[in-house]
Order: sequence, then C-alpha cells, then structure tokens
Amino acid sequence: MSTSTGYRRPYKIVTVSKHPEKATMMVRRLAENLSDRYIVIHAANCERIDEVKFRVRDLQPDMLVWSSSWTPDQVELIRSITKQLKADVDMCGLPEDSPSQKSVDLLLLRMKKDPVLVTAQ
Repeated sequence: MSTSTGYRRPYKIVTVSKHPEKATMMVRRLAENLSDRYIVIHAANCERIDEVKFRVRDLQPDMLVWSSSWTPDQVELIRSITKQLKADVDMCGLPEDSPSQKSVDLLLLRMKKDPVLVTAQ
C-alpha cells in the first residue's frame, strides 16, 4: 500500500441512501480526489434503516454518510444505532437539495482535515 507519496490508509465508508447509485458515484468521486492519502472503500449502502445495525457492526466503517432524504427522526435513529455499535465513527449528513458535486466537496473538506482526528458527532 505504499505509494510515492507514502502510506495511504484504508478508509471505509458506509452510506445510508435510498438511491444507491448516487451514493456509489459520490464515494467514487471521493476516492478519486483523495487517492493520494486514502484508499477509500465504499463498504456498503443501506437503503433501509434496519440495515444500518448489521452494516456498522460487521464492517466497522470509518465514516457513515446519510442522504438528505431521511426525516430528522430517522436521522436520529441512524445516528443512535451507529453510535451504539461504533462510538468513534465519523458521521455526516448531506445537505438537503445539495447537488452531487457540492456533496462531494463538503465531504472532501471534512476528510482532508484528517478524518482520524475528526470526532464523531
């Protein structure tokens, strides 16, 4: 895993989106933009909230990202389930009506800070 720029650490992302193709595209863009620092892995997408528990438990992601299609109550449930299983996971919701590229840009800003140091919210 060594490159000319040094070690690139694996970084697993689980998405929670009713549109898995958009989630995959977003993570692919992240991977392209962060390839010098991370090996970004789209570990899974959860199309339903009841999938979150199993994906987080089994995959132990570094980041969980949910789309804006969930209600505030559903987001709270997603966050609660995730925190119970992996307290140090970084969590991020995408803004409502955010174009795909803007969503990627927001996540890039967050990850470029060095996600190892970002505390779960």
